[in-house]
Amino acid sequence: MNKHIKQLYTYTRRILFLVGLAFPFQLFAKSDYTSELRQALLDSRSGIELIQNIRMIHQKAYEKGEPIVYPRKKSFKIVIPEDFQPIQLTDKTDFNGCTFIVENTCKTVFLFELSNRDHLHPIVLEKEQLQANKSLPILEGSPKLLIVKDNQLWTKRYDYDNQGEITNLKQECYRYDLLFVNRHIVSNNPIASYQTSAPIPSCQYINVSTEQKTIRNLKFIRESTSTALTNLLHISYQYNVCISDMSIKTNLPTMEKDRFYYDQCIKIDHSAKINMKNVTVRHTYSSQNIWGYAIEMNNVLDCTFDHLDITAIRGGFNTTCSNNQKFTNCILNRVDVHYYGRDVTCENCTFKNTVNDFHIYNRFSSFYGKLVYRHCKFDHFLPVRIDSEYNAFTSFDIEMTDCTLTPSYYNSICHIPVLDSLENDRQELREKYLPNIKVRNLKVMNLPPEKSFQYYRISINKSKKDTIPSTIIDVDGITYH
Repeated sequence: MNKHIKQLYTYTRRILFLVGLAFPFQLFAKSDYTSELRQALLDSRSGIELIQNIRMIHQKAYEKGEPIVYPRKKSFKIVIPEDFQPIQLTDKTDFNGCTFIVENTCKTVFLFELSNRDHLHPIVLEKEQLQANKSLPILEGSPKLLIVKDNQLWTKRYDYDNQGEITNLKQECYRYDLLFVNRHIVSNNPIASYQTSAPIPSCQYINVSTEQKTIRNLKFIRESTSTALTNLLHISYQYNVCISDMSIKTNLPTMEKDRFYYDQCIKIDHSAKINMKNVTVRHTYSSQNIWGYAIEMNNVLDCTFDHLDITAIRGGFNTTCSNNQKFTNCILNRVDVHYYGRDVTCENCTFKNTVNDFHIYNRFSSFYGKLVYRHCKFDHFLPVRIDSEYNAFTSFDIEMTDCTLTPSYYNSICHIPVLDSLENDRQELREKYLPNIKVRNLKVMNLPPEKSFQYYRISINKSKKDTIPSTIIDVDGITYH
């Protein structure tokens, strides 16, 4: 019997030795960041010291390329110091149900950052190469994101008065595109073609990993005593990121004047294949007179959002230069594509207006492709507003299937505040279009008897009728309740 036990012991030691040779990193090299974070919580004598200790632990993990797991359900009350820089996240970060309570009286910051270890590489390409299925041998090797900027002005943003007259040039807008290149083949088309005389594209690329990066299980609370803005997370130049099981709460100052402009609690730039699921936002600093968003994205490709729940007075979700977004099972107060976007799909989503006498809508301009609503509810909400400020009225399709609409003030599917006669300088935007509308089984609720329901409503029409190409309205099954 003892002989068999000795043999088993010998075999077991050999197996463990061989496994250790094959997987030395997993068995022996991984640091115990969980214990270090637990100790930091015990040893830190102030909120400033705590965030400094957390930053050092994260920096060590980042430099070694190792994942971080926080101790389970701990509370970290931190204070932002004057010299604070964003904390670099590794590719795998599990906050493990911890709560971060943040006070900031110093400056606007992002608390965490997930950035690319590579740098941008300039590259010269021809216009005809900027489309799907093109072979780019110069980009052989690892997968890459190709960032395209059109150096020719895309459009201008204007302020209008109540009579539809321009009062101010607000912004000059440039378009960006993001192309994913795998094994030197371009995987997707840009939002709109570069195959015209107007574009002047410049290109850069960055190497990316296709392995999924994860950020999960965090509660983030911004204190009402803060006098400076703390944003949670900035993601840039990434491919395949999953953000899950996050809760964001802003304890608002009593006075609106003490809130902050340009809230962007989660900001994502120049990134593709972003997935958010089970993310809840309770309040942002935005209000009727203060703009800002819970989630802000610029130049993004193939993003999905499942069980995203945002409650805010004004700013919920905003993008510019976005190519293909899908929302499922979400509760939202706003989805904006301010300018230059293609293809948005919403399934089983509820769009809610939580403020009386404040007109809330999903906003679009220079949009292409399809805007699809399936099994969605609109609670005192306007499904589509074409943002007149950009003077960019492109043709696209609105498709609504099995939806319920309790109209807002506008009593319509699509509203255009001002249809201006001003001609856009950009060749591709010179012609003005209204979107095509296709409806299947739409229930319109609580429409006042003195009001008429319209597919389009144009508040101020200064254009000539013959300058607007005809649109398609295809309706089957609209009922009033």
